[in-house]
Amino acid sequence: MSDIFNAWLNGYRQIFDYKGRARRRDFARFLLLQLVFFFAAASVTSILFGNSGIITETVASVLMMITILTTLSYNVRRLHDCGQSGWWCFGYVILAGVFIVASLMLRPTDGSNQYGPDPRAATH
Repeated sequence: MSDIFNAWLNGYRQIFDYKGRARRRDFARFLLLQLVFFFAAASVTSILFGNSGIITETVASVLMMITILTTLSYNVRRLHDCGQSGWWCFGYVILAGVFIVASLMLRPTDGSNQYGPDPRAATH
């Protein structure tokens, strides 16, 4: 258990370290504990603050930024370990952007839904 925890802590100790290499096993351990921590923190925040909007969103945003920074630096070091440039991480951003744009181009639901009336009805 201490190996998993040490791999997770090393991710935070090296949050801005984009040089060097990272072992596959340490990366997998880091991701596992990172997921557990993130869901635990989200659950605690939800229990404490419920749907109080700004507090929950602020905590979630801070956690997400920290998660992105630590995971990005670990990803770069993993790519270095595989003999690849860390710049390949930008591929994730491009790929995510393609999926987001594709999902925004999906056909809308007909009529009203839980988010409000159909905006097309006002223009017809």
